[in-house]
Amino acid sequence: MSTAGHCLGAAVGRPQTWNRGAGPAVSTPEGQIGRVVFAENRTSNETASQYDFALIRLDKGVQSSAEIRSLGAPAGTTSDRNDSPMTLRTYGQSAFSNVSPQRDLLAPNTRHQDHVYVHGALFLGDSGAPVVDADGLAVGTVLGVGGGKNSVGVGSVDATNDGAPNVIGRLGPVVQHASTALRVRLTLAQA
Repeated sequence: MSTAGHCLGAAVGRPQTWNRGAGPAVSTPEGQIGRVVFAENRTSNETASQYDFALIRLDKGVQSSAEIRSLGAPAGTTSDRNDSPMTLRTYGQSAFSNVSPQRDLLAPNTRHQDHVYVHGALFLGDSGAPVVDADGLAVGTVLGVGGGKNSVGVGSVDATNDGAPNVIGRLGPVVQHASTALRVRLTLAQA
């Protein structure tokens, strides 16, 4: 299972890895579900890209599904990059109880190799939520919410964001970092 590294308290800096059973425990109100095996929360000096990603190994007996609630995805991954606007979908866990967990987002473009900047209602608590395109292909995870007109949070808006305040981290680069650090080949489970 994946989420944003900052959601699990990943220290800013080098990627961290843990052997099976040794990482920080991850729990829900029902109890422990697993342990962190990889966490990263840093900005690359070479590309100015943010790598904010974590993997959780689920405990034996924990029920899981690759399907994103209400969306039925993912059906694969996409790394398409273009200048056309794109509608994306997410299922988050906002800190605000009156916000629907399933929401649509608008990306002015998808040209950045590591991130997609989006407009839409993203709030504290949504970080780490999966993001898919209209075809159900996984794009990435919510990393930051920007405090623009349609959101509240901790991001910033500048020219590199195309004026879109929210940040989606693409899966490809962070999965590659995790694969290298863990010395395993990681693949996306499909619904």
